Amino acid sequence: MAEGLVSSEEISRHQVHSKQHDLDHDVSDSDDEGRDHDRTLSIIEAFMLAIVALLAAYTGLASAKWNTESSVRLAQASAARIEANRAAQNADSLKNFDSTTFNTESLSIVVDENSRSGGDGPGAAVGLGRRHAPLL
Repeated sequence: MAEGLVSSEEISRHQVHSKQHDLDHDVSDSDDEGRDHDRTLSIIEAFMLAIVALLAAYTGLASAKWNTESSVRLAQASAARIEANRAAQNADSLKNFDSTTFNTESLSIVVDENSRSGGDGPGAAVGLGRRHAPLL
């Protein structure tokens, strides 16, 4: 006989043993107690599952809220950085303009003083100091 197959004699012995076991033990009292225990465990499991579901929903909500907040703050920071770069470029442009204007005026003063004095006298440097010192 094959190992996986169960003979009809074994089935009948199992049925007799099962009936004898039911007669020997009062099934109704222990079965009611087991059912109460199973029901209590099922209620606890359902309660714990509900708590886990609520926590998962809350973490999803908090994550979405944080993602939105961080996006807004990132946009504000980018806007501030762009404005700061614009101001820095404007300051550089003004500095370059002032430097070019000062150098051009200085050169014209030196050339003018040299042409009046007829050489490289100290009058050119003095004229330059008088003209630009209060403005700068």
